[in-house]
Amino acid sequence: MIPQFDRHIDEPVPISWPHHGTISFENVSLRYENQTVNIVTNLNLRIPAGQRLGICGRSGSGKSTLAMALFRVVDIVSGHIFIDDVNIATIHTDEIRTRLSIIPQDVMLFNGTIRENLDPSNHYTDLDLWNSLEMAQLKPVIVSMAAGLDTHIVDNGSNVFSGGEKQLFCLARAVLRGSVCLVLDEATSSLDASTELALLEAANKAFHGRTIITIAHRLTTLLNYDRIIVMDNGNIVEEGTPNELRHKCAGKFASMLYSSIQSHDSYLPDEKL
Repeated sequence: MIPQFDRHIDEPVPISWPHHGTISFENVSLRYENQTVNIVTNLNLRIPAGQRLGICGRSGSGKSTLAMALFRVVDIVSGHIFIDDVNIATIHTDEIRTRLSIIPQDVMLFNGTIRENLDPSNHYTDLDLWNSLEMAQLKPVIVSMAAGLDTHIVDNGSNVFSGGEKQLFCLARAVLRGSVCLVLDEATSSLDASTELALLEAANKAFHGRTIITIAHRLTTLLNYDRIIVMDNGNIVEEGTPNELRHKCAGKFASMLYSSIQSHDSYLPDEKL
């Protein structure tokens, strides 16, 4: 169950919000409910609309907390988070979570048909469903099933989907929703390198020109992003383009990338570090 932290009168927002996907953290401190220590402290960050931002850092650095704050899963102790100039603290959590999309590490599917899992409210046409599946590179998989969209899902989708396909299905949901902001929260941590690459390529294609925030599992997947920030102890300690950070002498990102490659957890494309 997702905790609720509503403290303000919920304000209505236009049906088109967010339209651009510009995100701003202004002096934001975050902590989880019933905790007394901040996970993120006095953080300032602006993510322009359409930017592909990679966030990395050691375990406990605050990177996932930062992403979860967009969905009001953590308590905003101080400061403000704006999406297209709207303070998200004034919006009901259910409203926010229907306007933004996330692909988590563990995708949850319920017992029902593919159609029902993709469109629980029966709001979209079959053409819309197929288009979203095609954008997520999952259409051939569904077409190959005898019942197509009416294929029944049980056991959290294990009867019809592989782990990577479940992530792609979650991407199809985001495409169908038409979100301008997509968060990938270590969504590829349980995938092999080739499946991870397929998912990220599908996400980048489907959300071209939209805001993408990725909490990285393999750092090499961030090397074609627009910008990277490195978190440590709840603060941003490095930021820049992938090329700047990977060649920064004694830099934290360069060190983590090198260690990742040495451990054979990642493959560095194009050139050696």
